[in-house]
Amino acid sequence: MNILDVYWGENLVGAFSRAGRNEYAFKYSDQWIEKEDAKPISLSLPKTSETYDEVAEYFFFNFLPEGFYRERICTALGLGSIDDFGLLSKIGAECAGAISLIQHGQKVEESGYYSLININNIVETNVDISNIILFEGDDLHFSLAGAQDKVAVKYDGVNLYRPIGTAPSTHIVKPQNKIFNNTVELEFFAMKLGDMCGLNVPQVEIKYIKDQPLYIVSRYDRVILQDGTVAKIHQEDFCQALGVDKLNKYQKDGGPSLSTCFSVLNRCAVPHAAKSEFLKMVAFNVCTGNVDFHGKNFSILYSGEKPSLSPCYDLVPVTIYPKCKNTKMSMDIGGAFDINSITVKNIKALADTVNINRRTVSDIFEDVCSNIIDKAPQCLKICKSIIKSKSALKDTGRATFESTKRATQIAHCLGKGGA
Repeated sequence: MNILDVYWGENLVGAFSRAGRNEYAFKYSDQWIEKEDAKPISLSLPKTSETYDEVAEYFFFNFLPEGFYRERICTALGLGSIDDFGLLSKIGAECAGAISLIQHGQKVEESGYYSLININNIVETNVDISNIILFEGDDLHFSLAGAQDKVAVKYDGVNLYRPIGTAPSTHIVKPQNKIFNNTVELEFFAMKLGDMCGLNVPQVEIKYIKDQPLYIVSRYDRVILQDGTVAKIHQEDFCQALGVDKLNKYQKDGGPSLSTCFSVLNRCAVPHAAKSEFLKMVAFNVCTGNVDFHGKNFSILYSGEKPSLSPCYDLVPVTIYPKCKNTKMSMDIGGAFDINSITVKNIKALADTVNINRRTVSDIFEDVCSNIIDKAPQCLKICKSIIKSKSALKDTGRATFESTKRATQIAHCLGKGGA
């Protein structure tokens, strides 16, 4: 049997084990169960003496990266690409949030250290910066879910440092996507626009190394304390909270719908505020053409007695890509999956589905549309002062136009159709 000890920060929570090829189990430790103020690690894993099997598998394997990014990591680590447990045992020391998975019997290191990623002094002109960031060095921190290339680092505003051991990271770095052009600049644009429109968005920036852009985003599940140490905040995405397999993150595959997402928000400390913020995120995704808002692109944070909705992440206006002809959203809006076919009838149906007053939902969509129409040109101006690539500036301009156009259409639809 293979066993990984599960820690929340420095506290042993339980053990996740593999008995056979596909036989997994998680059990809370007796000490964690007996501790009155100890919380469950997931809404899908209540704190009981029960042994969890399939739902535990879904929770822990949702920490893992996906797709071609995962294949590259497995190759670098000498693993088979289908070995979820083996991959988690290699890269689970620092997952998203505050959960760590350590080989059974080993102690969580009380202190790690940081190694400088020496990219600022690179003199070669044809070096692929992404390979250096992602795949050079020891003890790489890859346990970040998603299909995009990314790595967890410590960033002080100038230099990037690779966390060694269980040293916590402070930022996530994404290089340019190998398939879609200008993803760094487009995600920066969307996140910056979201911030300007009043959404809860972490700090983002673009850093250039030899004219190659890196997207850098501050980790909202990390807090730098007064003494300079980095504290972890536990989080889980909506697939984890709902006990959904990582392969079923899309609604059409049995994954979360907006309705089931609201069942998670009902468990938040202030459900009304969480629902309003969530609807803002949905409206923003629709207007900006980010059709890929699936269950793993929303999370909850455990920073208090009850969870709260996390800030936005992975905002990318994907519909501007000519090769991305799919305009079908990951979740339906009141029965409409096509992003270009949403009507006031669908928004009313959404309100009814999630049991929120129609006028309230309509007002949220109208406010987001109005903010995008007002702020998108200002955001483009900021991007023009930062972005170096003419191609990226052109795509950012298209994203501005498309976002403003869609926001105008939806605002007109709502104004004409009423609540």
